[in-house]
Amino acid sequence: MYQNFISMKKIIFILSLFILASCSKDDDSQAVEQLFLSNNVGFWETTFNDLGVNVADEITPTKAKSYSKLISDNCYTSSNVQLSGDLNVDKHTATEYTSVLSNVSVEEIFSGDDLDYLISEGINFIDIASSYGSSGNNYISFAEIYYKAGTLYEVLNVSGNLGKVNLIVKC
Repeated sequence: MYQNFISMKKIIFILSLFILASCSKDDDSQAVEQLFLSNNVGFWETTFNDLGVNVADEITPTKAKSYSKLISDNCYTSSNVQLSGDLNVDKHTATEYTSVLSNVSVEEIFSGDDLDYLISEGINFIDIASSYGSSGNNYISFAEIYYKAGTLYEVLNVSGNLGKVNLIVKC
């Protein structure tokens, strides 16, 4: 699997996209789109000690905004990224959100050696399968799996839990 080659910079970028890329996409079913968000309003945070990174999300009833920082930093920086691709929502309830974002150019996420490696492997587009579940009022579990577009060839997977926090300090 490719995941051993991903740089810390890319992991920070990828993780900071997770709710933003899925729940906040605009379409005609606005009321349905907001179910997961409106049931999980607040600040959520996770720490990846092995990478030295914190990722946080600020969820309101209508949108989610993602932030990231190095553990050693004092404040979070916003991630204002909207990926291209075709979003297919499989399940959307107040406690569960699953989707696939298809045909995302690898150039939107990767660069340098990471991008060169993927292209040399014939991977120009990826599909991102995402799943989020709220566990009571204190946790959101998440998993994202990145596949070579149109296949089950796994490029990367990221999973964990976000814990609810009172506040995040923004830069």
